[in-house]
Amino acid sequence: MKKLMIVAASVLVLGLTGCGYATTNSPATDQVANEAEGAALSTIDDPKLGEIVVDEKGWVLYRFDGDTSEPPKSNCEGECAAAWPPSPSVDAANLTGIDASVLGSFSRSDGSGQSMLNNYLLYRYAGDKNPGDTLGQGVNGKWWAVTPDGKRAGQPAAPVLAKGPLSTIQHPQLGTIVVDAEGYALYRHKGDTDDPMASTCNGQCATAWPPVPAIKAEGSQGIQAPITSFQREDGSTQSSLDCWPLYRFAQDTAPGQVNGHGGADGTFFAVTPDGKFANDGKPIATTGSTYTY
Repeated sequence: MKKLMIVAASVLVLGLTGCGYATTNSPATDQVANEAEGAALSTIDDPKLGEIVVDEKGWVLYRFDGDTSEPPKSNCEGECAAAWPPSPSVDAANLTGIDASVLGSFSRSDGSGQSMLNNYLLYRYAGDKNPGDTLGQGVNGKWWAVTPDGKRAGQPAAPVLAKGPLSTIQHPQLGTIVVDAEGYALYRHKGDTDDPMASTCNGQCATAWPPVPAIKAEGSQGIQAPITSFQREDGSTQSSLDCWPLYRFAQDTAPGQVNGHGGADGTFFAVTPDGKFANDGKPIATTGSTYTY
């Protein structure tokens, strides 16, 4: 088994609402000591993506455009790594359908080993609900299922983040909160501004808290503030409620969950129908993320 000892670094339309807007490839030598017991890599044939890599339990593995391969470096730490768990180091004897010459291992900042193919680090996606799911494909335009030689699989899929129209649900602790068409809670960030409309959640933050793409307001129910959109610094559009940018939380894996309320050191909160912080911007005991950036 070959090893690379490298320390990872952490790394439009506006409605007439008064909203403002702001104008390489060969793994190094030595044996990896911390390979996860039983870790293995193999392949499956996905009907849309073709041959892709999975772990020993059949979970699809992904690569991140924010990482580098020369030299290998992970830019997914903290809460990003919770949403996209690193795939542990694998012994070459535990490969099926993958050439051992492309296998490598990376030493993360916490000392754990992470598997690589052609120097591209591998991750799972916490949002995949079953082995073989590919819900992480195309998320934020940066995450892709992996071919056996470490390349991006398939054609870039449109990110499925949040869908309109919006509606509301009654949460037992937070009261009435806003959800997307699939029932997933939406959030606001304390670091953002409404005039001009601007998001300060980029990079790893936007991976953990995917911005809600521009959606049509038509058909929304129970919403008491204007739904508009603005252009982010990367050129994509993001929905806003009462001029405040909206987000999903990657670790909400089922409709109605509010795992992101009070997260990121008390800077993200679920949203009320009038665009305010639910529960007056106060955490509830059973939720909250520790991600900082």
